[in-house]
Amino acid sequence: MNNIKKKIGIFLIVTALAMSMLSGVALAARQIGTITNFNVPVSATNESQVPLARTKAVTGRRGVVNLSGTATGSPIITATMRNSNKESRGTTTLRQGERVTFATPNALANFNYWLWLRSTQVPHVPQITHVVISGSWSPDES
Repeated sequence: MNNIKKKIGIFLIVTALAMSMLSGVALAARQIGTITNFNVPVSATNESQVPLARTKAVTGRRGVVNLSGTATGSPIITATMRNSNKESRGTTTLRQGERVTFATPNALANFNYWLWLRSTQVPHVPQITHVVISGSWSPDES
């Protein structure tokens, strides 16, 4: 009888450990934000904040930005991931149709981050004041 109780106890402990590990995995799932027809200023200093925050799942994992489609003049977009204090936690540049990963130094898991965008250059189209872009982003590459 003691042997059966011991086996049941071990089974319950193993089950509890497995459940706690699975719940931890679910919390670490990466969050992907969608960018749809978003106006980005053409400016050396002005940025626009993508409205929805994303929570970083894993400390030390690279961030990712993916821009689809084409915009007038093939602008160069600067994407900066910022914390709630608007401090930079990673930055990169890319064009429409590109997917770029970037380092996220000092970005910690379980904190919210926002993506800020600006167009630093629109070759051959000097009169444009903003560009419209679509795509996705995440504070965690995969």
